[in-house]
Amino acid sequence: MVSLITNRQKTLTLLKFDIAMQWLIIIGSFLTLSFPVDSFYFFIGIYFVLGGWQLLSFLVHLKRRLKTSRIGVNYGKLLAVLVIVGLPIFLTPFFSFPDFVYGFWFLGAFILLFLGPVMALWYIGLSYRDKTTLIVAISTENQKAQPQEVPDSASSTHND
Repeated sequence: MVSLITNRQKTLTLLKFDIAMQWLIIIGSFLTLSFPVDSFYFFIGIYFVLGGWQLLSFLVHLKRRLKTSRIGVNYGKLLAVLVIVGLPIFLTPFFSFPDFVYGFWFLGAFILLFLGPVMALWYIGLSYRDKTTLIVAISTENQKAQPQEVPDSASSTHND
């Protein structure tokens, strides 16, 4: 029982750090974008830094989320579809295809451009939900671990 509580507390600490890092990356990105940046690649780099962090975080928490969260499973399914569909989209420019294929590339890249921030916010919400669930589970375990005082009903009876 104690190791379960300790593991939950470690997971909670990891989740708090994870959420803080996600917000740090987002706020740092917005602050950096407030300065004039001439490179389009810098803008796209922000996607990969935040997306990479969240992907790593998702993989770290994957086993627990598959057991405890339907929303986490749905996020994972969408993420898998995006990787399966997105990888060929980003590899297309490196090969010779007819022009209409490049139209699909631009359409796919355009969709991913707007879907990225939605996925990032969804994942932050998922992390906050996990954190709240763990806090409730830890407090419940702590209440169960503390001995309960039982009122002595035999001494409180009244003789009339």
